[in-house]
Amino acid sequence: MKSPVNWYNGLLQRKPLATKSVSCMAIFTLGDILSQTFEKKLSKTQKFDWQRSARVGMYGGVFAGPSLHFYYSYILPYLIPGSSMKSIVKKICFDQTVGVSIMISMFYTVQTLLNKGTFTDVRNNIAANYWTTLKTNWMFWPPLMFLNFTFVPIQFQVLFVNVFGVAWNGYLSFVQYSNK
Repeated sequence: MKSPVNWYNGLLQRKPLATKSVSCMAIFTLGDILSQTFEKKLSKTQKFDWQRSARVGMYGGVFAGPSLHFYYSYILPYLIPGSSMKSIVKKICFDQTVGVSIMISMFYTVQTLLNKGTFTDVRNNIAANYWTTLKTNWMFWPPLMFLNFTFVPIQFQVLFVNVFGVAWNGYLSFVQYSNK
């Protein structure tokens, strides 16, 4: 019997992009389900919105999964090669400025448009949520990215991010939908 790690590694070797996309879809969906469960406990009146979970999951599968696959497998190693401490620090700095800025903006843009928002709504959503989300990101991700870039083989880096992404994606979903 194959261990889950060996099974996942086999999928990564055969179909890396599809495997990471499906993983991201599942993780984003789970994050939203947890977020809605938390929100429902707070409000006591809120109904569970499966369409919202589908939108968040679709973002994970269609946008985040492919983006993270190319980012960790090709872009970061090309821009900042090596595994020395200097390279790791550079990767974290790049990730926590350029990479995160793109991912946060992309999440809010896609979710707003999937909710039939306009580009003005996208701009307003990003203006309202970006800075707070970025500061929260800086409290959560840098130590995890240090572990990711230091100890996790490149083919498992998206999976590592996804494991911790359950909580992060729940937070993103909460911020996106808390004012709706």
